[in-house]
Amino acid sequence: MRGALLVAGVASLALAGCAPQPRPAASPTPPPLPALRAVRIGTVDLDRVLRAHPRGRELEELRRRILELEAAVRTPLPPPQLTPPRPSAPSIAHVQQALEQRVRAIQERIRTQAQQQLEAYAAQVRAQLQEELQVLQEVARAELQRFARQVQAEQQERLAARQRELQAALEAKVEERRKQVEDAIRAYEEEVAREYRIPLLNLRLKLEVAQPASQEEARNLLAEYERLQQERDEKVRRFQEEQRAQFEAFIQQARQQADAELKAYAEALTTQGRQRIAEREREVQRQLEEAVKQREVKFRELLRARQEALNREAQERARREIEAAVEEARQRVRAEQQTAVEEARRTLEALGRRARERYLEEERARVQRLARQLAELRAQHQNLEATLLAELRVEAAAVALERKLDVVLVQHLSAPRGLDITEDVVQRLRRR
Repeated sequence: MRGALLVAGVASLALAGCAPQPRPAASPTPPPLPALRAVRIGTVDLDRVLRAHPRGRELEELRRRILELEAAVRTPLPPPQLTPPRPSAPSIAHVQQALEQRVRAIQERIRTQAQQQLEAYAAQVRAQLQEELQVLQEVARAELQRFARQVQAEQQERLAARQRELQAALEAKVEERRKQVEDAIRAYEEEVAREYRIPLLNLRLKLEVAQPASQEEARNLLAEYERLQQERDEKVRRFQEEQRAQFEAFIQQARQQADAELKAYAEALTTQGRQRIAEREREVQRQLEEAVKQREVKFRELLRARQEALNREAQERARREIEAAVEEARQRVRAEQQTAVEEARRTLEALGRRARERYLEEERARVQRLARQLAELRAQHQNLEATLLAELRVEAAAVALERKLDVVLVQHLSAPRGLDITEDVVQRLRRR
């Protein structure tokens, strides 16, 4: 189902049939061989096309139902739950009820006396522990404030030092750039002066030594001399303006970079300071929590010891009385319980046999029914999938002819230069 879809040779044959045939040349020299044409490859995402097909939902629904039925076949019915019959023994319930009432009365008396004394003792101890914790919290709060001021002072000092470093680096960088600009302007002025020296000298010689033939020629020579001077000066001026603009842009960029570095450094210092303060706060909080735990443990130990001292004597008396009453009730009901248990065992075995027989019959019928349904669904799935793949091949071949492709592959194969025609195939399938 996920194999490669290949539509090869159709476009190439069409192109070969339409190309004009070269005529033989008159010269005996054989014509040059034609260059090999690159193979055009198209790709189709098979899963996407199947999902986009008008009947794709039907195919997915069949797959889901098949998986559900397969899981249902592999999952047996839960085994039958048997509820054992309870023995009917009114006399046992009556004895047990009387015993429970007597035990509750003893326990309630002991609990009430011990509870009153424990509450008074717990209130006293709890007040002492609360005072200690309040003192610890105040100390911790003062420590955190002192630590925060210390971190802030350190940050201000480091930020000022970093600002000085960046300012010194900026000034050095600007000074170096200024020297480079001045050297460039000076070199350019010398180069321009050399370029115009000879033309200007020739014009000057013509004006001063050669003596022009007419005033008109003298004015032309003078105008040309002034034009060359202005052109030379204009070149120098434009170069100076470009260098100054670049220098100003460099200063602006350097200043922005320094400001950004200083801002980033300040933010990093702020984040680091917050982290240090948060870590310190968590440490102090852990210390406070540990102190609370220790005092809570101490509080519970004190209460436990006090409760044991208060209840020990009363519990001992209650234990002796309860043991005597329990022994007497046990002897009275043991015979009745033995008879009831034996009868319940026989009844439970009979119920278990009948339940197992019914369970096996239901399980066989369920598996057979699911197997039939599963076979029908698999046949439907196979037929539908074959139909969709056939339609896909037809539409992919049509798109390959339109796009003049030589080979069409599914997308998960290696075709790094292939043309994805998945959307074209999907559109054609939707128009069917």
